[in-house]
Amino acid sequence: MVLSKEIILHIGLHKTGTTSYQKFLEKNSKVLLCNGIKVYENQSFNLSSKVGNSLCCALDISSVCLRKGVRYESDIYRDVLKSPVEKYLKKTLDDPTFNKLVISSEDLSLFREDNEFRNLIELFERNKGLCKLSYKVLLILRDKEDWWQSYLNNFRSPRFPTPSPNNNSWAYIDKSSWVLDWDLMIKKWSFYFPEFKILKYEKNIIPVINSCLNMDHLNLYDKLYYHKTPVTFFDFSIGRLKKILKKLISFVKKITNLII
Repeated sequence: MVLSKEIILHIGLHKTGTTSYQKFLEKNSKVLLCNGIKVYENQSFNLSSKVGNSLCCALDISSVCLRKGVRYESDIYRDVLKSPVEKYLKKTLDDPTFNKLVISSEDLSLFREDNEFRNLIELFERNKGLCKLSYKVLLILRDKEDWWQSYLNNFRSPRFPTPSPNNNSWAYIDKSSWVLDWDLMIKKWSFYFPEFKILKYEKNIIPVINSCLNMDHLNLYDKLYYHKTPVTFFDFSIGRLKKILKKLISFVKKITNLII
């Protein structure tokens, strides 16, 4: 018997409650599975090359398909993650206990080139076994100027890389940045995935998404998860080290000027 499964792609944007929703999915994964909805689990959490801050944040899938030069982590771990992601998809899509697979990754909204979309579709299709797949894509947008300011604030956080001079990078924080080209993003996603829906961002976004995905009738714990994982003293990324060094150099210069 041929299984029919729907893959639901929640693609962000960044700064539209994606982390909150991913933590919500993680909290409710067992209840959702009992209702035929499987939540994708980030396969990098089984490796030393972990990407993402939640088990249900599928940055491993977006890293496998994302073009080079956009995200440093994706470029490093792309080849390492490909095999675990494919094995997981093959095993999961062959499981008859659910009919929907929810995949949430804000980095999917960084796709702009045709090859990225083709790679994503091929990733699912070559690992589907005897399944017949359908797709639904969900994008959340907010006021662009408001979103841009929030996006810029990301790069002031020690958890994010420092701004990049490379205009291909997602960390190129100039008004000419391609990340602001939402028209192209929408055009590409709606072309490759015709069942494509845009939601307007609200602070209480979880019930809005659940309603769109016909999950609002389920008995789910829907507390908002805006808190991030605390940064420990030993949690150093390259971006964070650069910021610390810059502050240290600036401090030393000030002290030197005072002495002189």
